[in-house]
This record gives sequence, structure tokens and C-alpha cells, in this order.
Amino acid sequence: MNEPFNIISGETSSACGQVHFSLKPLWATDEQIAAVEESAAESIHDIPNLEYLDLEFNISRCTDLPSQFASDVRMRFELPSHISFVRLPVGYDPKVPPNDEQRKMIKRGGIIKTEVLPENKDVLNVNPEINFTTVLRIFNCDYRTREWFKTACLMLEVVGEPPDLTNDDKPTQKEEKVKQQENKVTSTSTAVMTGITSPKVTGKIADKMNRLHNATKISNATVAKVLADKGALEKTVTDLIHDREEAAKATDELEAELERLQVEMSEKEKKIAFASDELEEAKRRAKMAEAREQARAAEAAAAQKELLALKTTSQSDQLRQLQEQLAAAQLQAARDREALNKKSSACIVS
Repeated sequence: MNEPFNIISGETSSACGQVHFSLKPLWATDEQIAAVEESAAESIHDIPNLEYLDLEFNISRCTDLPSQFASDVRMRFELPSHISFVRLPVGYDPKVPPNDEQRKMIKRGGIIKTEVLPENKDVLNVNPEINFTTVLRIFNCDYRTREWFKTACLMLEVVGEPPDLTNDDKPTQKEEKVKQQENKVTSTSTAVMTGITSPKVTGKIADKMNRLHNATKISNATVAKVLADKGALEKTVTDLIHDREEAAKATDELEAELERLQVEMSEKEKKIAFASDELEEAKRRAKMAEAREQARAAEAAAAQKELLALKTTSQSDQLRQLQEQLAAAQLQAARDREALNKKSSACIVS
């Protein structure tokens, strides 16, 4: 991903510039490249057995910022607590896998901040260069982390301050105090990754600069008002911190429930796989039994046919023997009759 994103004002909820941000994974080792190619994955979520992941975050610049908050521009973003990572130093060798020293430095979530470039300090610049690049090595590439990459949003917070427009070499004590109070009032905006190009923020910069210059000469009453606003702001911040703690607690509970559901789903998937294996085994045994039954039926049919053939052969032999005996008896009877017809004193017994 490499494109500009809208900056949405935290005060007016309107577009107030763009931030140019890129994020890309670094497939450093041959093993990782092979895993990506073999899995034909469309996203990180689809890559199995991913042990670690190097991600390069780059914030190059901001454009079209409001002039009243276009000094000392800096940014920050936060990773959730369930992501374990280390920031790799500049010039590291990407082909070297994680070592014990890196594992000792692992952090669980946290805030990543940019620093103001020296040439951008106390200078009005509506298109400041940020030139921030860092590589994070993510260690726990489990289902939960990969699901976060698939569904979550990364929020960039953009902070700027009014530029120092005081021309006097030696400002009075009162003006210095006023300026310090004013510089504490910062603009916090959020760049939401919608992928929609923001419109150009137009306005008369010179008019705004004049108003800012006049603002440095406010009265003691205005200072008191600023201090009161500061107290109100601190209370609001306290309330926000409390809400954030409550939200974090609710998030932890939801994450725990999600882990329980994932474990339950895993157990059910194992049971389904076991039942499927048993069903396939039963089908296989049924096919084998059916084949044996068919073989036995064929054997029985062949045996019956052979028995019938044997019976037919046996009856034919018996009939021939009886015919031979009958012929022999008839021959003997003829002989006996011939002997009886002859005149003789002998007695012929047949």
C-alpha cells in the first residue's frame, strides 16, 4: 500500500490535508518467499506457518495542512497489545533470522512516534516533509494477529502547532507567557485509511497569519480564559483516558471471549474431522463387505452349477449301466429259451 489518505480534523471533522503513507511486507529469506509462492496467498492471513514478518512503515510527507497548525508537524500510531514486535535498526541485514538478542527486546504493542526534522522546527510549512521510515519485526504471526491485519484499521494521529510569528528580538514577559500558553493548544487530527483523495483545503494564509500575529498580543483576561480552557481540556482528557481504560477493559474481555470461541471452534473442527474419518472408514468397510458378499455369491452360483453338472453326469452313467444290464439279461434269457427248446435231460437254470 502506497497512497495519500485524508486527514480528518479532530475539531471540525472536516478534511484538512493529506498524509502520504506506505506499508509493505519485506520477504527477506528464501523460506518466506517459497512459503508465499507455494500458498498462492492473496493476503498475509492466507500464509500458513509464518514464524515472523518484517513490515516497513513509511510516512513521507503531509500536504495542504491548515496554516495555523503547520509548524512542528509530527505523527504517531499505535499497535495493539497482542502484537509482539521489535524495531529493527537502520542498515540491518533482512536475511538474518530473529536471534536471542532481538527476542529479549520484544515489546507488546505500543506507540510509534515521528520526530520533527530540524528544517521544519518553528517554520510555517503547509507541505512539510516527514521522511519517517521504520521496520518492525512482528514475532507472533498467529491467527489473531493475521486476523487483525485482515480486518483492523491503522489510525495515524497528526499533530501540529501554530508557527512562531513573533518578530521582536526580546519579547516582553507577558508576550512570552501568552505565546507559551498558545503553543500548548495543538491540533490533533486523524488520518483515516479510506483511500479517498481529499479535496484541497483553500483559504487566505496571509489573513490567518495576521490573526495569529494579533493573537500574540492578547490581554491578561484572554490568558485567564486560555488557562480556564486548559483546565476544561485537562478534564476532558481525564474523561477520555477513563473512557479509553473502559474501552480497553471491554476490548480485553472481547479478546478473551474470542480466544475461547476460537478454542471451542478448533475442538469442534477436530471432532468433525474425526467423525468424517470414521464415516469414510465405515464406507470403506461396507464396500469391502459388499465385494466379499458378491464374491461369495459368485462362488455359490459356480458351485451350484458344478453340482448340477455332476448330477446330470451321474444319472447318465447309471442309465447306461442299467441299459447294459438289461441287454445282458435279455441275452441270457434268449440263451435260456434256446436251451429249453432243445431236447435234453439237463435242467437249465437261469
